[in-house]
Amino acid sequence: MSRRYSRAGGTSDAALLAADRVLSKEQEYRNSVKKIQTLAYFLAERIHPENGDLTQTFADDPDFLQEQRENLKNFAEGNAQRLREVNHFIKAVGEVRDEVQAKQQTQEENAGDSSSSPTDYANSIRNKIEKNRVQAESNQVELRLEDYPVEMRSRLGEKEPKKRKQKGRRSIDDDDDDDLEVINTQSGGIDSVQSLKCPFTSTFYEEPVRNKVCGHTYSKAGLMQLIRSRGQQPCPVTGCSNNSVTMIQCEEDMEMVMKVRRYKRREEIEKQQRMATMDDEDCL
Repeated sequence: MSRRYSRAGGTSDAALLAADRVLSKEQEYRNSVKKIQTLAYFLAERIHPENGDLTQTFADDPDFLQEQRENLKNFAEGNAQRLREVNHFIKAVGEVRDEVQAKQQTQEENAGDSSSSPTDYANSIRNKIEKNRVQAESNQVELRLEDYPVEMRSRLGEKEPKKRKQKGRRSIDDDDDDDLEVINTQSGGIDSVQSLKCPFTSTFYEEPVRNKVCGHTYSKAGLMQLIRSRGQQPCPVTGCSNNSVTMIQCEEDMEMVMKVRRYKRREEIEKQQRMATMDDEDCL
């Protein structure tokens, strides 16, 4: 986007258009990081020390497993940093847009006077990003205490104090809860079978999509079929106030994809174990 600003040659209308386009994609930037992080969570659960299937596969190489766990924790911190950079970038673009609008207003009040030199919008954004980064450093928690690293350690089965709000500091998603000891409740935990089924079709999610308006998840094909046959549908989840579910509201739910896959894989492993036990009993 910064290149578009430069080519605009100081044209304020073009700069505003580019800024609005960037700001409209803020959630898209965040979701791209979230999707990658969700995949990392899935891998973390597979190498959980007690319940991960890959932990059993590589049981003879604990050093390798520990190395991968450390890599995942570092990866989570990297994604937390990426979210911080998204914050700095979006804030910088918003500030530049506001300045351009103010400049336009001033020119209009001065009867269209545009004698001022063209603005290098790309450079302005770079400078503001750096300024925002410096300002934020004094008001942020340690990177390892951000949500992604904390959740990653939980998925890996590590027992630790819940992140504490440091005096005068904020995380990406500030948390005012008291200091509580938490341990992973999802890694290797038993997913509720009902929670893995679509509220429209009552079958396991297939290509699950999450509603950005109300936060509920549906099977993509089931939702599309209902909308084609009956038009817009209210969210079927009890108590939900969303009375008009549309495909535009929905986005891919990678975490639910992983949950269903994990559940089915666990069921298959247990089935194989039962069959092996029956074979052993037949041999006696």
